[in-house]
Amino acid sequence: MGLAKILRLSFLTLAARVTPIERVVELSRTKLLKKSADIVFRAMLDDKAVLEQRSSSLRKELKAWEKQFSKANGGKKPAHEDIKADADIGELVERRTDTIIGSDVSHSI
Repeated sequence: MGLAKILRLSFLTLAARVTPIERVVELSRTKLLKKSADIVFRAMLDDKAVLEQRSSSLRKELKAWEKQFSKANGGKKPAHEDIKADADIGELVERRTDTIIGSDVSHSI
């Protein structure tokens, strides 16, 4: 007897032991679990979208500051020390980093 035939017979034997009511209960649980998982997944996507939008907004603010800094300093791009020296921008970078970590967004600063 082949393995496929043994598995089929085992399945049929198990299926015969399940009453129609048990099958309905099993299907209901499966549907409920799927629905719950779908709700959780959608909430996660919404949260991620909000975090990505926030990250993008913070990045735009940072890029605008970098452009302004570059104009004020003869085309020199801001170094890490320049960013740390400006408390507002330092805090902006920290907020963006926290947002990226929270959403796994892979943008570079």
